Amino acid sequence: MAGLHSLQTTPHCKQRHIQLGSPLGVAIDNRFFMKQLVAALFALTISFVVAAEPTKVVYQIDEASKVPLLINSINELMKSVQEADVYVVFHGPAITRLAEISPAKQAITQLLGLGVRIGACSTSMSNNRLKRNMLIDGIEYIEDGGILRILTLQKQGYGYIKI
Repeated sequence: MAGLHSLQTTPHCKQRHIQLGSPLGVAIDNRFFMKQLVAALFALTISFVVAAEPTKVVYQIDEASKVPLLINSINELMKSVQEADVYVVFHGPAITRLAEISPAKQAITQLLGLGVRIGACSTSMSNNRLKRNMLIDGIEYIEDGGILRILTLQKQGYGYIKI
């Protein structure tokens, strides 16, 4: 190896040093160098593991008029992050947009086709006189209510976005 002059052991501390061929004669402690190398490799490994984890997001929507904003936000997220795990909780008046007869049916169906999971709050469904058989195919019925589902997903590491 060019620039490598000697491998020596110093008598006072019995550490191995690599003497590099620099004008300053820099000596590197092998143990220190190995610790730094192992730390760097560990950090690199962790970064690959973290990068491999999908982005997990839970959206909350409770206003019917904001459905186009929700759809736009999810589409932009899916363009940026291919491995996104997206769950949307509909409650309040927005729940009506999950009905089979909703004007938003096509857009909701497209989101489902992208792998977005959509849940309907049972309390909001009852308050809006919406029955399970009236939902767009693929919509999950959230028996315990939408807010509890959001809290559960947040505990599982989902980021929270309110639309």
